[in-house]
Amino acid sequence: MKRFLIACAAALTFAAGPAFAQTGCEPNSMEPECLKDEAWRAAQWAVQTSAAQALSQVSARFASGDDALARLVADRERTVRERAAAQEALYEALSLSDPESREAGSTAARERLDRLTGELETLDRRLDAEFPEYAQLTNPSPLSIVEAQGLLRADEAMILFLVGERGSFVFAIDREGSDWARVDLNADDLAEAVDTLRQSLDPAYGRGPWNTVPVQSAGSGLDPFDRAEAYRLYQALFAPIEARLDGKRHVYAIPSGALSSLPLGVMVTEEPQGDDADPRALAGTAWLARDFAMTVLPTPSSLRSLARFGESSARSPFFGVGDPCIGSRAGANCDRGGPASGGGDRGAAPESFRGASTRGVYNADVDAVRSLAALPNTRPELVALARAFGADPDRDLLVGAAATETALTSSSDLRDRRVIAFATHGLIADELPGLVEPALVLTPPDEAMEGDDGLLTASEIARDLDLDADWVILSACNTAAPDGAGAESLSGLASAFFYAGARSLLVSHWVVDDAAARRITTGALAAMNEDPQAGRSEALRQSLLTLMEEDQFAHPAMWAPFVLVGQNRPVEG
Repeated sequence: MKRFLIACAAALTFAAGPAFAQTGCEPNSMEPECLKDEAWRAAQWAVQTSAAQALSQVSARFASGDDALARLVADRERTVRERAAAQEALYEALSLSDPESREAGSTAARERLDRLTGELETLDRRLDAEFPEYAQLTNPSPLSIVEAQGLLRADEAMILFLVGERGSFVFAIDREGSDWARVDLNADDLAEAVDTLRQSLDPAYGRGPWNTVPVQSAGSGLDPFDRAEAYRLYQALFAPIEARLDGKRHVYAIPSGALSSLPLGVMVTEEPQGDDADPRALAGTAWLARDFAMTVLPTPSSLRSLARFGESSARSPFFGVGDPCIGSRAGANCDRGGPASGGGDRGAAPESFRGASTRGVYNADVDAVRSLAALPNTRPELVALARAFGADPDRDLLVGAAATETALTSSSDLRDRRVIAFATHGLIADELPGLVEPALVLTPPDEAMEGDDGLLTASEIARDLDLDADWVILSACNTAAPDGAGAESLSGLASAFFYAGARSLLVSHWVVDDAAARRITTGALAAMNEDPQAGRSEALRQSLLTLMEEDQFAHPAMWAPFVLVGQNRPVEG
C-alpha cells in the first residue's frame, strides 16, 4: 500500500504521456509513467477482491469433480492447506523457549514450508498453462496500461474507481493515453451519496423483509429523485477525467465500494432544471446515460478473458428460466395457466419484485428457499422475451415446477441458445442460512439433494453450465446489500457466467417493475437485432432513451435498473 500511495502521489504530478513499452520499466522504477502503471495495477488488485470473495466456493466445487482440472485443483487445495499448517508449525516452533527445540523445530518447519511453496508454484504454473480460463476466474492478473489500451477501440474508454477509507482514485484510459486523479470523497462519503440516490430508486430500500412489509408497486409512490445530488456526484467523480472521455461513444466502467450498487447512467452531467417530481423535467434531464453506452466489468482483466469469444455459434434464439414454485405459488398453486398463457397474477404487489429479502423466517434450507416471495409476473416477462425472439414459450421455457436445478443443468442444448434469461430472485451471500456465495433461486425439491437445493450458486454456474450465449439476462440481481456484499454478488455471478461461456449479462440493480422490465429487455434485444454492430451496451442505451421519454417511465427507478456487464461486442484483433 505504501508504494501504491507513492506511485499515486508521483504520477499525479505529471500529465498523461504517450504509452510506454510494457517491458520498459525496471522493478521499483520511479519513472512517472512506470509509477502510473504500477498504481493502475495495484488498483486492480484492490477492486478484484470483491469478485474473489463472491467466488470463494469455486475452487472447492471444481475440486469435487473427476476430470483433469478437478484433480489439479484438488492437489492445489490440499497443498494450500498443508502450507498453511506448515506456516503455523513454524510460528509455534519459533515460540518455543528451549533453544535446541526451537532451532530443530523451526528448521524442519521452514524446510517443509519451502517445499510446499515450491509445489504450490508448480501447480499454479500448470493451471496457468493447461487451464488458463480457470486461473483467470479464480486469480485474475492485472492488465498493464498498454494491455488495456490494446483491448479498446478508438471510440472506447475504460474507467476504474478505487474507493478508499481516506479518499478515492479515478483512472481513465483510452487508446491514446491515460489520466487519473485523487477524488476528495472517501468510502463513507460515497456510501452516503449512493444511499441518498438509492432511497428513491429502489422500492424496497430500507423497508424491511418483503414477506412482512407491504410495498406499493414500483410505478407508484416513488420518492422524487435527487438530481442535484446526482449532479454533485458526477462533478466529483467524472470532472477530473472528462477530457479523456471526450468523443467517446462507449465506456467500460469498473466501480468499487458503494458505486457498484449504482448504475452510473443516473448521474447528471448538467445542473438540473425544474421539479424533481415532474416527469417532464426528468425527461429533459442531462443523464449520463444520454452521453455514453456503458458496460460494467468486475475487473479490467475481465475484458481480456472475454476477448476469447467471437460471435456465438448457437442456433436456437432463446431459453428462459423463472417463476419458481415458492411463496404463495408453492405446492398446489404452482403452474396455474401453463407457460404460454403467461400465468401471471397481476394483483400480488409484494410478490412481484425480484431480489427481495425475507431474512429471519427460515427453519431449514429448502424451507428457506420455499418461503421466499412468489414472482407470478416473471412468467409473462419470459413469455414476452420468448415471443420477441420467435421462440416457443411451451418449448423454450423452464418455469414453475419445471424450473429446477436438475432440469437446468441436465439440459442438453443450453450451449445452443444465444440468449438465456433468468427471471427470479437473486440472493447475496448470507441472505439464507448457510449460503456463502451468490445464487439464483429455482424451484426447490421436497428435500435437498446433491446438486439440487433450489439455489443455483456461482460455483455451480461455473462448474455445471456449458454455454455459448451472447446474452444472459438476470432480471433478479440484488446489489443493494450493506458493506458492498451485493456488489460482490454481481461480480461473482458475472465471473461465473463468463467462465461458463456467456459473453455478457444484462443485470438489474434493484427490484424491477414488471412492465418496465419487459420494455427494457425486449427493447434492448430488438435494437441489437436491428444493428448488431452497434454493440450490446448501445442497444440497451437506445431502449432506455425510448423509455425515459415517457411520463410513466421517466423516473430513473423505472428506466435505470439494468446494466450491461461483460462483453459489449467482440474485441477486434
